[in-house]
Amino acid sequence: MKLSGKIFSGGLLLAYVAVSFIALSNCAKKNDSSTFDQLCSSKKDIANLLRFKYAAEDFDVTSNHIFSRPVLLDSTLIGISQKDGNYFLRAQVNTGSSIKYFAELKCSKVIADLYSRTKSNYAYITAKITRIDNLFLVAEADSLDGKSAQINLGKSILLGGECLALAEIPTSLNAD
Repeated sequence: MKLSGKIFSGGLLLAYVAVSFIALSNCAKKNDSSTFDQLCSSKKDIANLLRFKYAAEDFDVTSNHIFSRPVLLDSTLIGISQKDGNYFLRAQVNTGSSIKYFAELKCSKVIADLYSRTKSNYAYITAKITRIDNLFLVAEADSLDGKSAQINLGKSILLGGECLALAEIPTSLNAD
């Protein structure tokens, strides 16, 4: 009885493995880019929806026309804070520039709650920029011998203003 049980268990395991391989080979067809195309399309759809709804323009580091008009920021979320009853959303703006751009935007409780439910840190932010500050970041490092040294982290730009909308881009869409 034990021998037939082992043979049955082994046959069942072998059948499971064979069915799994067949199922996986059907799911992973080469040259099937429809899912990737759908994901890219969804990301573009989210951006287009925000552009349309808020009459927003894409943020461009070379543009002088970003003050007090809605702009769309492709961002990596850093955090949110509450100060004097106001919420402030902090993010790094993905610009592709050698200078790092950050945003600190006043936002509503609704957007703060939306931020707390995000599963990724990648999002589109629609904002009205009212302030641009140049920052020269310096880090101070202490060594074991008690001496300290300053490290120049370079120039950064801080954008300030109001957050109008936050739309999370799930990690699976952040492929392009």
